Amino acid sequence: MSRPFERILVANRGEIACRILQVAKDMNIATVAIYSDADCAALHPKMADLAVRIGGNTPAETYLDMDKIISIALQNGVQAIHPGYGFLSENAEFAKKCAEHNIVFVGPKAEMKRRKDSKNVVRFESSADVIEQMGCKSTAKEIMRKAGVPVVEGYEGADQSLKKLKAEAEKIGVPFMIKATHGGGGRGMRIVRDIKEFDALLKSAKSEAKSAFGNDDVLLEKYIEDPRHIEVQIMGLPNDQVLHLYERDCSVQRRHQKVVEEAPAPNLPSKIRQSILNAAVKAGKAVGYKNAGTVEFLLDKDGQFYFMEMNTRLQVEHPVTEHITDLELIKWQFLIAAGHKESQLNQDDVYCDGHSIEVRLYAEDPHNNFAPCIGEIEEVHWPENIRIDAAIEVGSKITPYYDAMLAKLIAWGEDRETAIQTLQRALDDLKIVGVQTNVSFLQEILAHPEFIKGEHTTHFIGHYEEKFLEKMKRLPSEALAMAVYHILEERRQAVASADETSPWNENDGWRMNANHTETMHFEFIGEDYPVQVHYEAGSIALELPEGTFDIDGDAGDDTVVESASLKNDTSSTYFVFVGGKSYTLKLKHTQIAVSDIEAQEQDFTATMPGVITKILTAEGKKVKKGDALIVMEAMKMEQTFTAGKSGIVEKVFFKEGEQVALGAKLLSMGE
Repeated sequence: MSRPFERILVANRGEIACRILQVAKDMNIATVAIYSDADCAALHPKMADLAVRIGGNTPAETYLDMDKIISIALQNGVQAIHPGYGFLSENAEFAKKCAEHNIVFVGPKAEMKRRKDSKNVVRFESSADVIEQMGCKSTAKEIMRKAGVPVVEGYEGADQSLKKLKAEAEKIGVPFMIKATHGGGGRGMRIVRDIKEFDALLKSAKSEAKSAFGNDDVLLEKYIEDPRHIEVQIMGLPNDQVLHLYERDCSVQRRHQKVVEEAPAPNLPSKIRQSILNAAVKAGKAVGYKNAGTVEFLLDKDGQFYFMEMNTRLQVEHPVTEHITDLELIKWQFLIAAGHKESQLNQDDVYCDGHSIEVRLYAEDPHNNFAPCIGEIEEVHWPENIRIDAAIEVGSKITPYYDAMLAKLIAWGEDRETAIQTLQRALDDLKIVGVQTNVSFLQEILAHPEFIKGEHTTHFIGHYEEKFLEKMKRLPSEALAMAVYHILEERRQAVASADETSPWNENDGWRMNANHTETMHFEFIGEDYPVQVHYEAGSIALELPEGTFDIDGDAGDDTVVESASLKNDTSSTYFVFVGGKSYTLKLKHTQIAVSDIEAQEQDFTATMPGVITKILTAEGKKVKKGDALIVMEAMKMEQTFTAGKSGIVEKVFFKEGEQVALGAKLLSMGE
C-alpha cells in the first residue's frame, strides 16, 4: 500500500503522540514531533524522525501556539498535522490556519481533493465548520433535533439575559443542568435542584466558562438522574458513507472525567443498541462528517437515550474500539484525510469481537483529592499480555504543566469477565516508582460487585468513592516489614568495608553488653506508623500492628514479602508492593532507645555515619528515662537517641552540624 502522506507533524505530546508516531512509522510516513522545554527528556521526541523544540513550558507557549506549529510544519515540508486529542484537536481557528497554508488538518471533514487550478496543486476542505458546529453545544443540539436525533429537553437560545434564563429554568423544572455551550470536561456545568439556588449557580457557571473557554454562554437542559454514558465511534469515509464502529460505555466517571471505558456496553438490550448506533450514524451524516468522531449519549433507566455532544476528534478511549473491531483508527484517519482509494469500508465489514476494557493511569494522590503528583519515574515494570499506550520510561519527568495521565492499560477478552480478570492481573503486576498513582483506586473499581455485574451508572464513583478510599487506607504489616528490611539493607551497603571479616559489615545491632531497640516512624496517608526494631543476638525482630516479624535471614524469607521495596533517594519515600497493591511510605524519623545496661555503661554510639542536627540536652543536665537527647541525620532520615534511665549528662562529644563516623561515641551519662 502506498503511503498517504510523505511527512506529517504530530501537534501533541504524551501517549497519544507516541501512538500516532508509531502508526505513521508502520505506514512508512516520515514524522516530525514538537516538544516543550519540559518535555526535553520525553519519549515522543525520541520516536520521531525529526524532533523540533518549540520552546517554553506552558501549554499556551507550546502545544497551543498555532503560529509556531504552522511555522515548523512549513519549514519541514509537512503535508498533514495530526492534533491527537486535547490541545488544538477541536480548535476551528487552527483548522482554518492549516487550510490557509494548504496543510491537511487530520480531523472532521478533512479530505484532500485534487483540483485543476492555475497551480495544479492539491487542495482540501477545511475542518473548521464542523468543529464550530459541534463545538457549540446549543448549535449541535439544534442540528441533531432537526436530524431526528433525540435530544434532552431544554433551552439553547441566544438570549442570555438573567430574566430569560430564569423563565426557561422554571419552565424546565428541577432538577436541571446549566452547561457552558463551549468546551467540556465538566467545566461551566452545575446541577440545580432548588430554583432558589439558580442565580448563584448561574453566576458561578458563567464565570468558570468565561475563564476556561473565553465564552460565558450557557444552555439549560433537564437533568437525567443516574444515567449511563454511552458513546458511539463513527467513521466518515470519502464516499460520504458514515459507519458506526459500535459503542463504548464510559459511565465510570469522577467529576465528569472518564476513568474506565469499555466496548461494547454491558447489559445493553440489542434493540436499544441498534437504535443508538443508527442515531449516531444519522448525526454524522447531518454534518457531512469525514474522518473519526464520537457521538455521545445519555441513557436513562427507562431505556430512553438522548444526544449529549459530538467530539470531532479521536478519543482517549479509542483503543477499546480498536480491540473489538481490529481496526487501527489512526491509520484510517490518515487514509481518509488523504482521500486514499484504499480507505473504503462497508458497514458489513465492521464486526464486534470479544470485549475490551481500558483504565487511565494517572500520577495523582487519591487521598489528597486526586491532586496531580510531580516527580521522576525511577522504576517502571509494565505487565504483559495487555495493550499499554504509554509515554513514560525510567527517567521521565512528570511536570506540573500538563495532564497527569501516565498511560492507558487496555485488556481484551473473549467475554467481559475475562477482560476484567486480565486487567485486574495487569494492575496487580504493574509497578511504578517515583510518583504516586491511582492504581489502588482502579483496583477497587474493577473489584466492585456493581461494576462486575455491569450495573454501574455515571454516579458509580460518587456513590462508592469514600468506601474505596477508606479501604485503601489499610496498611498491611508486610509493607512496613519490607520497608524496614530495605532500610537495613541500605545501611549495610553504606557501611560495608572492603574487609569481609570486619564486624562493621554486620547489620544485627550488636552491642558489647546488651541489645538495643530502634523505632522507625513511617507516614502513610498522614498517619504515623511506628515500627520497633529489636536487635538481638543473631536476629532482628519487628513489632508491627499485626504481630511480630523476624526479618533475619534470606530476603526471600516468607516472613517478609516476595515483592521488592524500592526507594526514592531524594525524599526517603519508599514504594512498597504487596499482594498486587502499592503503598507509598515516608520515613519521618527513627528513635534509638538505649537499654538500661547501655545507660550504665554511659555511652551512646552512632549506628551509622551521619550529621548531628540537634543537641537537646547539655553537660551537667539531669534527664529522665525516655528524654530525647541527640538527633542525628543519617541516610536522609533522623535518628533520635533517648535516655535509657534517669541520670546526669556528663559529656556531649559533638556539636550541631558536625559529621560523625560509624561507631562514634556521642554522649556519656552518669548517676
